[in-house]
Amino acid sequence: MQRSAGPQKKERQTLLHVYMSEIAKVRPDDLKMLQSLRAWEARVAAAHTIPRELRSDEDYLFDPERFKMLTAPTLLLVGGDSPRFLKVAGAAVYAALPDAKIAAMLGQQHAAMDTGTEVFTTEVLRFLKRPEQSV
Repeated sequence: MQRSAGPQKKERQTLLHVYMSEIAKVRPDDLKMLQSLRAWEARVAAAHTIPRELRSDEDYLFDPERFKMLTAPTLLLVGGDSPRFLKVAGAAVYAALPDAKIAAMLGQQHAAMDTGTEVFTTEVLRFLKRPEQSV
């Protein structure tokens, strides 16, 4: 027997809330703001994928050697207030990519594209406007 969409949606909302607050460490005020955005419903709809994604993160073994040939300019944005594990991951990717820039967005966390739109946009535009690298 198939469950109605109501209980399933509530389960997904709970899952997303737990993920954002306990794993991504999103501050309560920021989480409330995220829940007010139109994108929240899409996040809820996709929330059932979170456990699978977390399991794949646990199983993944990062091999920096696999990425040393990727020469595309890459911007890595890290929230200054993000959990340590996200900062460590960003630093590892930065060290592995030959043409990477890492920017810490002070006072921001994992969802800075929504909670710190101005600082997020500033960093992206700064990266896109940088002078061409000489070959």
